[in-house]
Amino acid sequence: MKFSSIFTTALTAAVSLLSVTSVSAAPVNGGAESELLEKRAPSLVSHISGSTTFWRAVTRGELAHIGNYPKGKSPKDYLHVPGDFAHDGALYVFHDLNEAKQWGDSFSGVAPDPKQQIYYLVKFRYTPNKQLRTKSFLTGTPEWKAFVDASYRGKGAHYDIVEGPVSVGHGARMQPALSANGNMIYQAAFVGKAALGTLTVEEVTQHKSSKKKDRWCPSCVVM
Repeated sequence: MKFSSIFTTALTAAVSLLSVTSVSAAPVNGGAESELLEKRAPSLVSHISGSTTFWRAVTRGELAHIGNYPKGKSPKDYLHVPGDFAHDGALYVFHDLNEAKQWGDSFSGVAPDPKQQIYYLVKFRYTPNKQLRTKSFLTGTPEWKAFVDASYRGKGAHYDIVEGPVSVGHGARMQPALSANGNMIYQAAFVGKAALGTLTVEEVTQHKSSKKKDRWCPSCVVM
């Protein structure tokens, strides 16, 4: 996940480099209120132990790199910048198609350039590779917070595939981002060529933005 404060730098880089999805979301509520929100939100469900479908919304700066998603093959690469689950970048995806659509529509809708007021939905088929190192965080545990914090500091353990909540906030105020219905937003990160090899591009479709001015998950930033 990328925080809004570094969005401009990463988006500029995406014009000349290969892009990655990363998300940060929702207003920050610190202290006891933050802990209460986490307890109210139901735990996430793991999606990396068996075959499944993942989605990515390609918008704005990444539109020029839509060729990174050749149909019938694995994605080629991603932007190598720190995110929630990897300090050297990852390909981030949604599991919920509706979240991917909402993100693509809302983010492209506020693009100042009319040529960027479209988005692509990339559908991936995921096939597990038992040889890869994986990590699952199903809620905002202290371990999850430490892992995300370490990733942004350029440290932390390496895993090929990591799944868990989108983060928002810093340090003690970090918490899982919540959607409007009070659920944590799921993300999976694929780190390195072997991890990308578990994904096969099944479909790439172009969509016009509805040009709504109200953004879904207004504090989120997806790279």
